[in-house]
Amino acid sequence: MAGTLKTVFNDIGQDVVFNRGLVRRIIGYVNGFVTKTDDSINFFGDALIGVYPIRYTNDDKITWFDEVLQIDEVALKADVYSLDSIDTSFKVSSDLVNLSIIWCLHRFEESDVSSKEKEQVQIALLSMLHYKFLSSLMSHYFRYPADKSVAMMTYASLSKKFSLKVHGSWGALVKDRSESILAKTGIHYNTYRTFAPDDAVVYMVNDIQSRIREVFKAVVEVFHKVREQDAKITTVSSSVDIDGESIVKDKRNDYTRFRQYLHRIISDDETFIKQELVDIIAKAIHTMPPEQLVNSLRYMSDNVSDSKDKVITPLLDKTIIHAFHYLQQNKVDITNLPLVLVKMRAIYMSSRSVQDDLMEIRELAGEIAEDAVDSRNASVKASVRTGILLYLVLRSLTMKHYD
Repeated sequence: MAGTLKTVFNDIGQDVVFNRGLVRRIIGYVNGFVTKTDDSINFFGDALIGVYPIRYTNDDKITWFDEVLQIDEVALKADVYSLDSIDTSFKVSSDLVNLSIIWCLHRFEESDVSSKEKEQVQIALLSMLHYKFLSSLMSHYFRYPADKSVAMMTYASLSKKFSLKVHGSWGALVKDRSESILAKTGIHYNTYRTFAPDDAVVYMVNDIQSRIREVFKAVVEVFHKVREQDAKITTVSSSVDIDGESIVKDKRNDYTRFRQYLHRIISDDETFIKQELVDIIAKAIHTMPPEQLVNSLRYMSDNVSDSKDKVITPLLDKTIIHAFHYLQQNKVDITNLPLVLVKMRAIYMSSRSVQDDLMEIRELAGEIAEDAVDSRNASVKASVRTGILLYLVLRSLTMKHYD
C-alpha cells in the first residue's frame, strides 16, 4: 500500500485532540501502570532486578486505544500492516502501541499545549514505552521471581559504569533516558518532530528498545555471576557448623556471650583467624584479596590491647549487636551460613543504607582497612572493610565449631 505511517495515523486518529484533556489521560494511564500492583510500585521505585514482576497486558493495550486515544485499533492495524515500510515479522517496530507513542510525541510537539504540559506528557509517553519494553525483558529473563538476596547483592556489586547504579532505581533511570531522547541534540529529535520518514520511525522504536535491553542484559549478567558465587559459598561452607541453637535461645539484645567470646579470642591471632572462614568470605567478595583480609585481622589482633584503641573494641561490640539484631528482626535462619553471608553482605555493601549504626561500623572497619591494607586501591580497601564485618559475624557464629 502506498502511504506512510504519518498519513495512516493522522487519518485513523483524525478525531484525537491533543489538548490538556489528553495530557491528563496519558499521564493518568502511565501512573496507573506504575502503581497497578505492589510489585510494579516496588520495581520502579527500587533498583533490584528480577524480584518484582511487571506485566504489560492485553488489557493495558485495550485501555490505551479505547480509553486514552479513543481510536479504532482494528482499522489502525489493517492500514499500518499494509504499508510497505512495515515488516510485521519484526514485533517491536511493528507494534501498534510502540508506533502510536512516537506518533503522540510528534503530535504534542506541534500542539498548542503549554511547554510545561508538553514536556510532562512527552516524558510520560517515553517512560511508558520503556516500561513496556522492561515488562517484556522481565518476562523473558525471569519466568519466576528472583531471590531478593541475590538481587540486592547484584545491585551492591554494580559500579558507577552502570546507569542503574547512577540513578538508583529503574524509574529514575527511565526518566533520565526519556529526557535524553527528547533533547534537541538527541539523534531522534527530527524523527519525532516530523514523524517521518517511516524507516526513521521504525529505527527510533528499535533503537530505544535495543538500548534499554542492553542496560537490562548487563545487569542480568552480573546477577548470574553473583548467583554462581553464592553456589560456591554453599559448597565451601557446608563443612562449617553453626551454633544456631544457642543463638536462637539467646534472646538478649546485647548478645553478651558472643561479644565476650570475640573479646576473649581476638588477641590470639591463631585462635581468632581461621583460614577456612577467610576462604568463604573471599568467595563471597570476589574483589577482596584474601591476604589483605588476613593482614587486617592480624592488625586487629595485634592492636586490640592498646590502651589508646578507640576502634577495634567498639567495632566488635557494635558489629555483633547490629548483625544479630538484623538477623533476628528479619527472621533469617542463622544456621544457614550462605544465607547469612548473602544477607549481611548485601547490607554491608549497600550504597543506599543510611542507618546510623550501620554507617558507624562501616566507618570503624574502614579505619582498620585504611591502616592495615597495603594497597592504594580504594575498591580493595572497601572490599576488605566488608570482609572484616563479615568475618566478625561468621567467627562468632562458629564459636561452637572451633571450640
